[in-house]
Amino acid sequence: MILWYLLLALCVWTVAFKYRRRRMYKLAALVPGPKKEYPIIGVAPDLVGTTEVVVHPTDLEMILKTCLEKDDLHRFIQKIIGYGGIFAPVSIWRRRRKILLPTFSPKILESFVEVFSEQSEKLASKLGERASQNSFSIWPFVSSYTLDSVCDLQSFQRKSFLDLLIKLSGGEKGYTNVELREEVMTLTIAGTDTSAVAIGFTLILLGKYPKIQDKVYEELYEVFGDSKRPLVKEDLQKLKYLERVVKESLRLFPPVPFIIRKIDKEIELPTGKRLPAGAGAVISIWGCHRNPNFWGPDAECFDPDRFLPERFDLVKPGSYLPFSNGPRNCLGYQYALMSIKTALCAIVRNYKIVGEPEATPIPHIRVKLDVMMKAVDGYQILEMAQVCDSDGPFIYRLNDNGSGPSLLVKIFTERGWRMYQGYSGPEEKWNLWWRTSAFPATSYKALGDWQFMNHIPKGGSICRKDSLSRLLRCMRRIYGSIYDFSPPCFHLPLEYAKLVSECSRLRRGDDPTSSNVVWIHKPVAQSQGRGIFLFRSVCDMRCGSPAVVQRYIERPLLIAGYKFDLRLYVCVPGYRPLTAYMYAEGLARFGTDKYTLSDIHNPYRHLTNSSLNKTGPRYAECKDRIGSGCKWTLKQVRRALVGRWGAVEWLVWQRIRALVTLTLLAQAAGTPPARNCFEFYGFDVLLDDCLKPWLIEVNLSPALAADCEADVTVKQPMLHELFDLLGLPMRHTGLSLLQGPPTPHISCSSEEENSSAKTVGRATGPRIGRRVRTRRRRAMPLHCVTLQAPMTETITDLAEKTKDIQMGRLYKTTSDVSPESSDSQCSTTVTPSTEPVDESWRGGYSTAASRRRMMAACSWGNGVRWDRGVGRVGHWVRIYPHSLPADDQLPSEDVRESVAQVSKFLRAAREVAKDGGRDKKASRDGTRDSIFEVTLRKKLDYDHNFEVWLPPF
Repeated sequence: MILWYLLLALCVWTVAFKYRRRRMYKLAALVPGPKKEYPIIGVAPDLVGTTEVVVHPTDLEMILKTCLEKDDLHRFIQKIIGYGGIFAPVSIWRRRRKILLPTFSPKILESFVEVFSEQSEKLASKLGERASQNSFSIWPFVSSYTLDSVCDLQSFQRKSFLDLLIKLSGGEKGYTNVELREEVMTLTIAGTDTSAVAIGFTLILLGKYPKIQDKVYEELYEVFGDSKRPLVKEDLQKLKYLERVVKESLRLFPPVPFIIRKIDKEIELPTGKRLPAGAGAVISIWGCHRNPNFWGPDAECFDPDRFLPERFDLVKPGSYLPFSNGPRNCLGYQYALMSIKTALCAIVRNYKIVGEPEATPIPHIRVKLDVMMKAVDGYQILEMAQVCDSDGPFIYRLNDNGSGPSLLVKIFTERGWRMYQGYSGPEEKWNLWWRTSAFPATSYKALGDWQFMNHIPKGGSICRKDSLSRLLRCMRRIYGSIYDFSPPCFHLPLEYAKLVSECSRLRRGDDPTSSNVVWIHKPVAQSQGRGIFLFRSVCDMRCGSPAVVQRYIERPLLIAGYKFDLRLYVCVPGYRPLTAYMYAEGLARFGTDKYTLSDIHNPYRHLTNSSLNKTGPRYAECKDRIGSGCKWTLKQVRRALVGRWGAVEWLVWQRIRALVTLTLLAQAAGTPPARNCFEFYGFDVLLDDCLKPWLIEVNLSPALAADCEADVTVKQPMLHELFDLLGLPMRHTGLSLLQGPPTPHISCSSEEENSSAKTVGRATGPRIGRRVRTRRRRAMPLHCVTLQAPMTETITDLAEKTKDIQMGRLYKTTSDVSPESSDSQCSTTVTPSTEPVDESWRGGYSTAASRRRMMAACSWGNGVRWDRGVGRVGHWVRIYPHSLPADDQLPSEDVRESVAQVSKFLRAAREVAKDGGRDKKASRDGTRDSIFEVTLRKKLDYDHNFEVWLPPF
């Protein structure tokens, strides 16, 4: 019976409750919300997964200005901190805010800039103790900074913020002891966590977008210069860009993502909706700040310039609410902004923040709702590289005597770099050493964290004609016809007998054209076309210094009857693992006489070297037409080819990309790990009349002269973007001279390792930025790729380590393609070998030491991580690796796997071109490239990190 009475009472109470709130339910039904409500669980399923929150700033602004009472949900907080100003009822809040208002007057706030400045310097000093760590949480540091700034009391003459609060709140109309305790606790929480959260999110964003961080540093340098003076209040007014960065950070990641207000009386919103009395309204600041209807389609992108006055004026009022709005807004918002800007100023002046790079302008940061909204990972910083003290701007060293191409010097000057002055006087420190020839092996040992060199140890093996042919011949025997992009080659004088035998075989052949084959003779030690000549018979060949003899490409692709080749620019920041970029623009170099095989002794018909054609009779200073020494850009070449060849033209550029990658892989196994070194190659590629690309040679230091308009058009932006890609600064962007003794960098041989350990030893000076690890060198012979003997059938002249890596001793590789098939049709098959092999060298990354060696080779002193290299910087496109590995993995160094990836890429590109060639409309309206790119991504199953290399059209 009692149970029935209780059930009846519950039903009566439910009906009465529903009846009293009937108008609220009626009006709530008119407000857009979840489409379906379920018994018991209600709309809980809508909270799972991704939901769209629709907010209108005009409605929010009206609620914040008219409804000042906090919702009943805040009662649990009142049990902890009492009736602090933030959570107090309106009747209590009005009196307390009036008492508290003088504490936040501009005059008092300006007096605390000195406190913020001192505490920010302490913050920078504390971070210096942890900057050497690869990854750490910055939250303990910034939260300590904000708390110390609130409670700072450096002397008896200067009172802290809380002391002023106590003083200004005294008297008969002031706070009681209980009220003062509640306000102190409230302001301590509000004044520390909100600022710390904002600082943390801003640092994460600066780490993800280094270009924006560089702009912040440039602005700081304009204000502070090289001085180490503390920040003063006048400086805050000058830091306009930093202020925009802070505002954009607060827009995307507001510390308080929503506010809850209680509706005192029924109101009608500007949008026509009515809210009944007694209802609770959730003000979604997060949703309002990311609403594309008011911030544009890029509402979720990180763009500080959206707060430029001319752009922000177009934003609807009430759309930006990081500190709430209306009479009950955040009283200390100016205090918070001053604290945030001062801390960021001290950190960016002293450190370069390195975070997980973003491939898109939309930052991806996982957040959680604590007392405030915070990052799930505790604001992890991958690395914080310290900015060293500098005596001047970034210093470049050019060759050994200070001379070099005028265009290169011009680029250095435009970037605000200063020339090295130690050529003839006392030696000084430098930041970048650009050398035309390779560096001696000893030059790499003393390379510091903030010093960079434009050659990698043993990175020029492919730049010698004889070494290049040996490497490609070796790879051809191992991996099949995928390496069939280099003409047959013989090394003289060692292979003279083989050359004679081949010529005799061709004369006895059934094909009448084979008896009249043309050969080209290239001296190994000469460049710029010197010593090159063509011949048909061995009797006509002039033997002298060591040289290579190649089968001449007798049917090259011609434009207006003139032969041309393509000069492609490639940047390799590291070989272990291989990371390669290729510039989207390049040059086509023409001969100055029309091509014909009837006159093989005229070099101006057959050679395209600019330095050689300058001596020709048809060369003109005004190179406005083909045949007078002019050059074309790749853009012009594309336009000349696309009308005739259609989709095949797109495929040829992908074959060229694969050709470059495969050539780099040929020497990757024999190149030791090295930091702060890069290679800038010039690849010369020739197209035959079937559009098959042939590798002619690779230049270690491609010419940077500006002989014509095409040179300037291509080379000047290319060099600027090259240095941007490498993370080398424009003037005053945070990189400076290395202070302190240099640290060991790399060993090239076991003998050198023992000798250098006695002279260099362990670094004893202060460690700058990331700790420089002393890496144990892999056991690898010095001459592991540069071969001196002719190739034999058993390939016995390769060093054992390199032979294991290139031949894949753990694997047997075969090709299922006929020799006459093109490189885009090849398919490499790998099967396990049953031969017993010592697998110690294939340890990979199974140990912590091997992972550290790998990470050290990938991480440069300026904070760039090449194992996480971006897909594109300007017109520099990453051609390898095709796609980045998962976050917890390191790139593979296995040549076999890399060649298989390139083979897969070529097959997919051929299928895309074959299928897309049928779409004539796409070829005409210019959408073909984008269609092909999307299709290629799908076929390869690559993510957005994959970039298709194509010259502009």
